Amino acid sequence: MNSSSRAGWVRISRSAGRSGLVSSVELAKAAVYLASDESAYTAGTVLRVDGGIGQLAY
Repeated sequence: MNSSSRAGWVRISRSAGRSGLVSSVELAKAAVYLASDESAYTAGTVLRVDGGIGQLAY
């Protein structure tokens, strides 16, 4: 990722209330959820781990 595209992502993520891109800890928490019994009724959906950035496009 070049510096101008990184700057664009940082600007977008800050407007969504985030300070940067998704961390590995946040991704790991999503993976643990999907591997747990808590996700037993989770089917046919996309689990976005993007801090709300995906909602800005709509």
